[in-house]
Amino acid sequence: YVTRQLLWEEYREQQPQGYSYSQFCDILQKYKNRKEASLHITHLPGERCEFDFAGDPLYYTDPASRDLVPCPVLACTFPFSGLSYVEPLASSKLVHLIPALNRAVQYFQGSPRFMVTDNMTQIVTHSSRYEPTFTELSEQWSVHYNTAIKAARVRKPKDKPSVEKSIHLSYQRIYARMRNETFYSLDEIRSRVSELLDEFNNRPMQEQGISRRIRFIENEKSSLRPLPESNFSLKNRTRARVKKNHHVILGEDMHSYSVPHQYIGQETSVVYDEDVVEVFLGNL
Repeated sequence: YVTRQLLWEEYREQQPQGYSYSQFCDILQKYKNRKEASLHITHLPGERCEFDFAGDPLYYTDPASRDLVPCPVLACTFPFSGLSYVEPLASSKLVHLIPALNRAVQYFQGSPRFMVTDNMTQIVTHSSRYEPTFTELSEQWSVHYNTAIKAARVRKPKDKPSVEKSIHLSYQRIYARMRNETFYSLDEIRSRVSELLDEFNNRPMQEQGISRRIRFIENEKSSLRPLPESNFSLKNRTRARVKKNHHVILGEDMHSYSVPHQYIGQETSVVYDEDVVEVFLGNL
């Protein structure tokens, strides 16, 4: 709510013989128009992939309740080529983030030297400008794919500008195209995003004259490290008692899973990942 007039009046109180109002406004405008210096960074092919969650989620409509269900959106980008991977998730928890990162490196058909992200709590347990501490699970994932996870400085989006730009472009090329469409499941919305993502990656860039995918295939793909034979498997374990309706309830998604009725009242071990839920009797 501060006006130029107010700033000038406060300035003249301290400097009675100072600039006139017009001179003051001219100097103030020059100050506002100043440009901060920035460093141009040259990225090496296959060196790093930046990933982050978009600020805005996508939504699908629950067929039963008709409520809108938010889906966090993960974006991964190679700064050298600009090739991106975008996927809506059921949640931003590790149980969904890790499989999404699996699919990202599968999409790129290789892993970079570094995976760079911000200080999201799913990946970083202790933020530090010089030596952040990563979760054990994220380190296991990086070892499995022969890469290293690096964290950007806290509240420094310019440390990962490529994925920030990719998220901005995804709003224009993906979100905007979906604004008048209705979806009724996560699979539906993923399928549509995948379709628009391919269009985005195959679209020629104005400055380069070629698409992100062609630039990636011709100049970057060969620099990636080969993927292991199998994906990283994230298994979660919990305990659950069989209810009178011969079901166990998984707290992660609050869904019920049936077991043989003769085990009503007994304690079970539940082992699950994003796709499979296994229920075992007794300890595991």
